[in-house]
Amino acid sequence: MRVDYAKRAALFNNWMDNVMDDLDESFKCHTIRDVEELKAQFEEFKDTTLKEGNDSYESLNDLAQQLAQASTADNPYTSHTPTSVYEKWCKVLEKVPQREAALENELQTQTYNEELRVQFAEKANAIGEYIEQKNQFLADVSTADRPLEETVQVLKSLNDEAAQYQPQLDECETVHQTVQAALVFDNPHTQYTMETLRANWSQLLAAINRNINEIENQMLLRDSRGITEQQMQEYRSSFNHFDKDGSGQLDKNEFRACLLSLGYNLSGDPTNDPEFEKVWVRVDPNTTGYVSFEAFVSFMTDETVDKDTADQVMQSFKVLAGDKPYITEDELRRELPPEQADYCIQRMAPYTGPGTVDGALDYQSFSSALYGQSEL
Repeated sequence: MRVDYAKRAALFNNWMDNVMDDLDESFKCHTIRDVEELKAQFEEFKDTTLKEGNDSYESLNDLAQQLAQASTADNPYTSHTPTSVYEKWCKVLEKVPQREAALENELQTQTYNEELRVQFAEKANAIGEYIEQKNQFLADVSTADRPLEETVQVLKSLNDEAAQYQPQLDECETVHQTVQAALVFDNPHTQYTMETLRANWSQLLAAINRNINEIENQMLLRDSRGITEQQMQEYRSSFNHFDKDGSGQLDKNEFRACLLSLGYNLSGDPTNDPEFEKVWVRVDPNTTGYVSFEAFVSFMTDETVDKDTADQVMQSFKVLAGDKPYITEDELRRELPPEQADYCIQRMAPYTGPGTVDGALDYQSFSSALYGQSEL
């Protein structure tokens, strides 16, 4: 019996050592589900492994009592006395409720963390959706055909609304700090992080103010150039039509397509087109690679003013010439002051078109050259 006790005591002692190691093992959970899985495993341990251990202890204790009754309590085959086995078994039993309490505390922690996740996600999702909606609204406002004064008022109202919305972002920031303090770094309830919300919010505010400045600059440009509201709307519609990527700027390809639609005689090779490059230098003097709407409007108004003025001068010469495609020196001296007549005669090229006569002068090319549409 002593040998049998020694063998069984050794096995039971090893079992208790392993069980205490398991009960003392630390755990790290990230979700409620992680804790629930550990609690389920612990319940299974209590229902099976611990009960089996209790049966083993009672059987070993019965054998120890038999040895005591046979006056053979001393056992040279083992150092595990009934007292030492009992004391270790008591330690095992003490660790069970401790483990249970630790799991319950962890469940409470993860429940709290989940509440923080949901709280942050609700605020973050609302803010993220708000930013997306206002970005779309901003894009619609910037491309809408409406008076500039009305547009700038809408943008300023949006800026005021964003300022009033700022406390929502501040509240979300407070929750975020609590989440960080709880060491919660993942959140399946939202695609947004505080970092992305901060960046998106700053970009929205910057875009609103940038658009306000652009519209106010367009108003100054319109007033300084004497452009009507209808003309500004036409320029905006044309610009938006060629701004294929909606960037608010025209790159070289987009601007080239615009010029072609306006009837400019450009080379078929976009990589080698001196005429286009000459125009491009005008609209992009800082070599940014893009044409802003303001630069586009300036270019269009320059072209329109030059064309209208040249047509008007050409029509005046046509009246002086009696509807002929050319004019003579005598006609110029008869109709114009001497200094103006001399200026025109010196600079007008000979007319070589149909019906020409000796001394005929080309007032059409002169009128175009006078306003930059050809070389004098």
